[in-house]
Amino acid sequence: MGHKSLICYIFFFFFFTVAYSQYYDTGQDPASLRWMQIKTERFRIIYPARYGEWGKEFTKSLEDAGSRLGTLFPPEKYRIPVIIHNYTVMSNGYVAWAP
Repeated sequence: MGHKSLICYIFFFFFFTVAYSQYYDTGQDPASLRWMQIKTERFRIIYPARYGEWGKEFTKSLEDAGSRLGTLFPPEKYRIPVIIHNYTVMSNGYVAWAP
């Protein structure tokens, strides 16, 4: 019985050594990252705590733009989530609302 176990172990070791997992390749956030959020009538802004006061300024500019464009669009019945992900070098400025 010992030889069969050894053969099975060697078989699994050599043929199943490669393991695949999810990898987020557009930015690597540290595990210690803390998130903050600000909720307004139109938006829910989520940003890293280290982003600091810029999150509040971004919220003000979003609300300002939303109030200026409010006449063009119907009133929202829900908050649009906006995530500020600043630990990446790739642009993520194109956003589309899913149907």
